[in-house]
Amino acid sequence: MNIINRIKNKLLNQSDMYRFYENEYKNNTERIEKLEKSFKKYKRQNNKINNSYNAFFNNLFIYHEIEPKELVKLSRGLILEILDFIDNVCKKHDMQWWLFGGTLLGAIRHQGYIPWDDDCDINMLREDYEKFYKIFPLELKEHGIDDHIEINTSTITRNGVYLPFMKLNYWLGHENLAFIDIFPTDYVYDIIPNHKKVHKQENRTVRERLHNGEDRETVLNDAFEKLHVSKEKTDILMVGVEDGIATLACDYEIVFPLTTAKYENKDYPCPNDYNSYLKGLYGENYMKVPKTAGIHGYYDYLSTHENVHDKLREAIEIMHEINENF
Repeated sequence: MNIINRIKNKLLNQSDMYRFYENEYKNNTERIEKLEKSFKKYKRQNNKINNSYNAFFNNLFIYHEIEPKELVKLSRGLILEILDFIDNVCKKHDMQWWLFGGTLLGAIRHQGYIPWDDDCDINMLREDYEKFYKIFPLELKEHGIDDHIEINTSTITRNGVYLPFMKLNYWLGHENLAFIDIFPTDYVYDIIPNHKKVHKQENRTVRERLHNGEDRETVLNDAFEKLHVSKEKTDILMVGVEDGIATLACDYEIVFPLTTAKYENKDYPCPNDYNSYLKGLYGENYMKVPKTAGIHGYYDYLSTHENVHDKLREAIEIMHEINENF
């Protein structure tokens, strides 16, 4: 009998435990359902707030003119002088370039800088890109500014990110006052399946291999093979593998022949069908301000320099005189 009673008690205990866990499961399920409802409510409220901010910024940045403060004006003024110098060099040596990325977007959407942008992006065909890298240092030396402007095909940023594309930095002493990013575009003989995914994968591979000190030509040729890059002219263009953000592939006629667009009251080269080009880069709604915006924080960096306004004015004067007498 004792054995039977012990078995009965054990079964009763197990039954109680079962009911306990059953109740806990039910309670937890109810709590999860309440949390899900609360989250959905929070998400609706958060979307409503974000949409209202987005509408506000669209109205502010698209339909109003906002006057930047002196630091921003001077920084942008120096970049424009450097851009004019690039343009002069390219015209002299029969090279083509065009506004690219956020700079092209700014030209079309804002007729100048995107209000929160602090640099300039341009693009060239691979042949001109490589030619520019060889010729530009000679022009810098000829005009006596090789101590001011530095050109590199790879850079490590202030926060330690390795970049494999061409960058121009303007130095005054030990202080970097402005920079322009230059990206290549390649001919491709066809667009590979999942080209955007493969492009990004190859960009990571190129960055890693170059950062590890491998030969640049070898690394790029390996990427070219996977992306079907052609050394000869074709009817299809693709943004170079060095660009880790843009993965645009488009018909040759979308870019060439180049036309011009107003950027800060000056005419600069841009793709022939810039509407299709920008849709390829940013989507159908590129004329609307995005809900999230990438900011380099360069103005914060510049503001830490002593006498930065005077230094920017000095740099602008140097570049302006060179451009006037080019």
